Amino acid sequence: MADTGLNETFKVGADVVEVEDIAVLETIHKEAARGRTPRWLALLYLWSMLGGYNMGYGNSIIASSLSQPTFSTYFGMDTNPHAAAILGAAGCFFNVGGFFGVFFISFCMDRWGRKIGLYTACGCSIVGLAITGGSAANIGMFIFGRWLTGFGGWGSCMAALIYESEISITETRGFLSGCTGTANAVGYAIAAWVGVGIFYLDTPDAWRAPLLIGIIFPLTMVILLPFVPESPRWLAARGETDQVHEICKKIHKSKADPDHIYANLESREIIMQADLERHLDSSWRIMFTKRSYLKRLIFAALVTSTMNFSGIQAVTSFGPAFYKSLGYGAADQLFFSAGWITISPLESILMMYLCDKMGRVAMVSLGGVNSALTMSVYAALVATYGDSDNRAGKAAAVAMIYIFLVGYLFNEIATYVYVSEIFPTHIRTKGVAFAIAASCVQGSWVIGVTPTGIANLGWKYNLIYIFLAFTAGVTCFIILPETKGIPLERVARLFGDKDEVVDVEVHQSDLHHIEKPVTSEKQSDGGTSV
Repeated sequence: MADTGLNETFKVGADVVEVEDIAVLETIHKEAARGRTPRWLALLYLWSMLGGYNMGYGNSIIASSLSQPTFSTYFGMDTNPHAAAILGAAGCFFNVGGFFGVFFISFCMDRWGRKIGLYTACGCSIVGLAITGGSAANIGMFIFGRWLTGFGGWGSCMAALIYESEISITETRGFLSGCTGTANAVGYAIAAWVGVGIFYLDTPDAWRAPLLIGIIFPLTMVILLPFVPESPRWLAARGETDQVHEICKKIHKSKADPDHIYANLESREIIMQADLERHLDSSWRIMFTKRSYLKRLIFAALVTSTMNFSGIQAVTSFGPAFYKSLGYGAADQLFFSAGWITISPLESILMMYLCDKMGRVAMVSLGGVNSALTMSVYAALVATYGDSDNRAGKAAAVAMIYIFLVGYLFNEIATYVYVSEIFPTHIRTKGVAFAIAASCVQGSWVIGVTPTGIANLGWKYNLIYIFLAFTAGVTCFIILPETKGIPLERVARLFGDKDEVVDVEVHQSDLHHIEKPVTSEKQSDGGTSV
């Protein structure tokens, strides 16, 4: 645990007690959190995961729609000489929309609250999915619908990620904030199996159904939003201190902590830190001119690159094309894609647990290296057996794509947690927006050029991902600071912003009746001065 800034003696009741080891308070803090399963906190995380479902499903369902024969027939892709470029645009415009969406949603979240940001993002997703699945009469209208779906999908993912980090428990923040990554994986899995089912639906508009089904996630989030409390950290920034105390007590209520020790500790530090940050510059200009803030932005872009430069969005958006290059038919392509992504939610839960054990940086770095190694083996197998009748060699290539997923999930879970932690509250929405915008740019490039790259270079195109994933993973290991186990209000110290971290003089009076700190300097008569 990081230093709390507390003095070493405290007044307990009528007596002065010297604390030899400042870690005692941290131990009490941990004991208050041990074994806690507050119902409200669990429900809030289940609700916030809908933002991840929305992004994951909306992003990957395009693979199911594009691979439907009815889609190609409806838009004339089977006879269009520019089909590869058009399909690339249809895929990457989700990320293009996300690039603009995260900045707009971050503005809404700072100005009107985290909940308003979620309202706006989910509304855009609903309209975008309705256009692509319900009213798109030409490919231009379809691409615009994808843009709007990405605008809301990435926006809801960002908003959910920020919300989760701001209500989580320090000791298990990696696990809890990792819910977004797991939700993304669940969204991918649902989209894949919906695509398999729709493949056997023999109607001209079968490709529309998967897109319309996606409306369920943002619509459910909007319906439940009135029952969800606002982020206590946003309320503290607005000076709503009474609400901060009440919300912290409600969401952290647990039989293991009947005196609300954890909630009182947290709300006190949140309010004091908010008072300090209220006078700090939170403009976009300061984000790029202050060295410590710019350093965070660079790290955020770097850590997201370990996800995207692995080639994951190429696999999720154009997975069938990878299996097609091995000679498999349309049905097999969809089944392989569905099976590949179905195992990801279970693996994601394991990664959430490891995030608080291994640390964020170790997971990001290991994920990048694993992605590079498995993609190297895959490329070699495709080069050797892609045009042959060797079923064992082709099966091995498919297995490598499945193993590749393990490395990616190391990246995804840790990346989402890391970018939500490194920015202080007064610039968190801007920082996370920048991180996801960087991810959208990276993903747009990957998706936009993949169809053309595979068509022209075949297995050799994977060499690009191999180099980029390995380089990003190693670089992260060398330069990123670890944030595991450090309260959000104290992460700023890792970046040299010690003047932006409040010195908490005492956690709370109800913590074993500690009333106020006294100086650690002993008086000559053996007492202590107040």
